[in-house]
Amino acid sequence: MGFNPSRGIYSVSSSRYRKRVGKNKLNCLPQINLNTCDYAPMATTYIKRKNGKPLSPNYYAVWYDLEGERQSKSTGTPKKRDAVKIANKWEFESHEAENAVLKEKQETAELMLEECRKLLTKKQKDRTHHAFIKLITQLYEIENGVELKLPTLREYLCEWMSHQKNKIYESTYKSYQQSINSLEGCSGKILDKKLIELVKGDLKEMQKALVKEADKKGTTRKTINYKMEVITGALREAYGDGLLANNITFKFGKLPEEDSKIRVPFTQEEIEKIIQHASTSWKGLILFGAYTGTRITNCATLRWEDIDRENRLILVEPVKQKRTLKPNQRKCIPFYLRDCLWNYLKFIGFKDEGFIFPDIQGLHRDTRSKKFVKLMEEAVVPKSVTLHNRKDEHGNPRIGWRSFHSLRHSFNSFLANSGVSQETRKKYTGHSTDAANKVYTHEDVEAIREDLQALPDINWGKPVM
Repeated sequence: MGFNPSRGIYSVSSSRYRKRVGKNKLNCLPQINLNTCDYAPMATTYIKRKNGKPLSPNYYAVWYDLEGERQSKSTGTPKKRDAVKIANKWEFESHEAENAVLKEKQETAELMLEECRKLLTKKQKDRTHHAFIKLITQLYEIENGVELKLPTLREYLCEWMSHQKNKIYESTYKSYQQSINSLEGCSGKILDKKLIELVKGDLKEMQKALVKEADKKGTTRKTINYKMEVITGALREAYGDGLLANNITFKFGKLPEEDSKIRVPFTQEEIEKIIQHASTSWKGLILFGAYTGTRITNCATLRWEDIDRENRLILVEPVKQKRTLKPNQRKCIPFYLRDCLWNYLKFIGFKDEGFIFPDIQGLHRDTRSKKFVKLMEEAVVPKSVTLHNRKDEHGNPRIGWRSFHSLRHSFNSFLANSGVSQETRKKYTGHSTDAANKVYTHEDVEAIREDLQALPDINWGKPVM
């Protein structure tokens, strides 16, 4: 019994081709002895018909593979004897190929079992988390013939940042990138670890390294906590995506922030002193900062189109909003233009379009901040002040710091000191940016004017020539 290459047929009677054992397709499988190569072919041939009429003069071959699946295709010949030879040949070749695959899988399984035995026979102390990860990579390589590509923490953070780029504001993206880059010098080895190998101890080592570096550079604990929040936020996403077996960020502790900088407001007198040393554009920028409490980027990018001259309102779209928000979901806040702001705009001359402060808008964000600090120095307004009513852990007075952002605190302080409710200060009249919401009722305008009446009249004086 066996395949005769010269005749192209198995040496068995033709009655075997027509024989079937039951209706179960598994019973139709050929009997193969891999050791003796004995083979009982079960392939059959038939003419495909429809309504009793042949669809083709050629015979079709039918056989079952080793998994019991029925296979069928045309032999391309109308001669039954030749069709039978072809059908048997195809069946034999199919089973030979499948058996070769099965044999290879069996050998692979034996190799994998051997690797597992090696690890399980080791001492308990050697059966570590890292050892099992290494085993998984070995098993994958045995199965697929290529090395298992597990991303390092560095690679994952790079990919994570690419996904964040379109979700968050540009300034936030830059701060994330700076936080990750700061780990290069102090935690390079941890960044090169496989993501799946990370443990909570690695986060603690990273935090310690940042503290050590911060002590040399004078970085605050609040900054370190922010950097760690960026990393742990990325790792929480990795855990959610199934790239980490355990949530190693769970209950990861923050550092106490007693050394962190406290932002404090300017007084009205200090604002006026700074304005007296400023150029015309900077006078206006500082006024808008004090009367709207918006950030320096918002003030620098204000446009004439944002002004509603009829109601003496200006619409400000806060920079701190998610990039994923649709245009009609982004919020704008209307501010009433008090007499000093209105008079300033009349002084520089109203325009129909463009930036109100084009010379400042073109500056880099850091350059704007540095220019404001220089104005503070020229006006002899200290950048830091001693806060005698706030003590650190050693009982010493804390230090308060000022920058352009302090105008935001001044704005809130002016309102709070005049009895404006916390709810009003906190939520302050947000509107969508679509054109429909640029129309206000008389009551809306009056309410906004009443809220901001509490702000003091800042003397902006004559412009510096």
